[in-house]
Formats: sequence, C-alpha cells, structure tokens
Amino acid sequence: LLLSAGFGTRLRPLTECLPKPLIRIGDKTLIERNLELLARAGISRVFINLHYLGDQIRQFVGDGSRWGMTVEYAEEPTLLDTGGAIRNIEKRLAHEQLLTVNSDILVQPDFPLHAVLEQHVDAAVRPAMTMVVRHDEDHAKYGTIGIDETGRVVSFLGKAYGGRVARELMYTGIQVMERRIIREVMPPEGEIFSLTQGTVRDLLQLGAYVDSYVYDGYWSDIGTPERLDAASKVVASKFACSGHDSTRDN
Repeated sequence: LLLSAGFGTRLRPLTECLPKPLIRIGDKTLIERNLELLARAGISRVFINLHYLGDQIRQFVGDGSRWGMTVEYAEEPTLLDTGGAIRNIEKRLAHEQLLTVNSDILVQPDFPLHAVLEQHVDAAVRPAMTMVVRHDEDHAKYGTIGIDETGRVVSFLGKAYGGRVARELMYTGIQVMERRIIREVMPPEGEIFSLTQGTVRDLLQLGAYVDSYVYDGYWSDIGTPERLDAASKVVASKFACSGHDSTRDN
C-alpha cells in the first residue's frame, strides 16, 4: 500500500493545486520513485489510497503497467489516516503480509526492500510487524523507537514495553505487517485511526512481537520546503551520478 492521500499542508503553496506524491525531485515525481522502489523488489500489485487531488495521481500512475505491476486504487471520501487506510483495503488483499510505504519519503535507489521482506517472512518467530527504522540525531522529533539487542521494539514514543533499550531510532514510514493484525487488532473498516499512534501501540501493549530492520542509507521525509530543497540537491548530485546512491545519513 502506497499511502498517498494526505494534504501536504506544510508544502503549501506548492501543494495547493498538486498532490504531494506528484512533486518532482529531479526528473521524477515522488510517487514515481517509490513505485520504482517497489518494482525493483519484485512487488507486482500495489494499492494507492486517494483523497486530496486523487484524480491527478490516478491519471499520472494509471494501471501501473509502466512499472510492470498492477495498481489498484482505494478512494477515501473521508480521510482515514494511515491505519484506517490499511483497514480499508484488507478485504482486497491476496496475501497474508502487507507492505506499506509512505509516498512522501525519499530513499536511495538501492534501498534493500527485498531484504526487509525476507527478514519478516523468514524469521524463526514471525513478527506481527517489522518496522524499518534508522539512526537520526533528531529521532525525538520524529518519534523515538527503542529496540533491544535482537532488534525487537521495546519502547515506542516515550513508553517502555519491557526489555532493555540498546538503540534509539526513528521510523522511516516503511513497514511490513501480518494480515491477521488488520483483522484482529485494528478497529472496524471505516474508522479513522493512525498506524503508529494506534495499531503499533496496541500491538506493543498486547505484548506482540514487533521487529525492526535498521537501515543506514539516505532517507528524507519530504514534508517541508526546506527538506524538499535539500532532497533535490542530493538527487542532483548523487542519484544522477549512477543508478544507485552510496550516500549515508542525510
């Protein structure tokens, strides 16, 4: 699921007539870069949720054949937030795991998404969720995630859930979850709720196994004009030089 329904308020006036996923960084839009990321990992079916200026996204992406995939859309007449968007497509899923990616993030082209999926699926004890996290000096600004030495999430947004914190990191907006969690833990379809503020906290409160994948490459949340400008410079100087970027933390 490529989460694409938000208003992009902090990027106004740029987003007054343009949905944030269609903002260009270099010669490609954000959503185009993230669809390429999914395609490189072998993802063949993608859902995109739509609300704000969704027709523009639908027109640009089409049926997904440009990326060798099938794209389906989930309209949200009322914005459902990240958790509600996931709940909204549960009945349409064909597999027992769901990958979600925020469409307003930028990662380097060789982001190891396939390795994230393999870690989740091949784990000796299948986690309820695997969150992609990264080191950032300002992790508290994004919401701190504490993991133990095995990578298990043991603290989240200031609350401890057992275990000793070995590292404090931040969530990147990419995660894999088990479909049963959508059915068993999330509120009913049509409810408005957050994945992080709602479902992740609920899972940890229940003692569920939430795993992490620590990513140490380039990442940016394109949420403000300043971050957009900085990311554009990185793309121009690094991404354009080769097929894959070797830049580390932004």
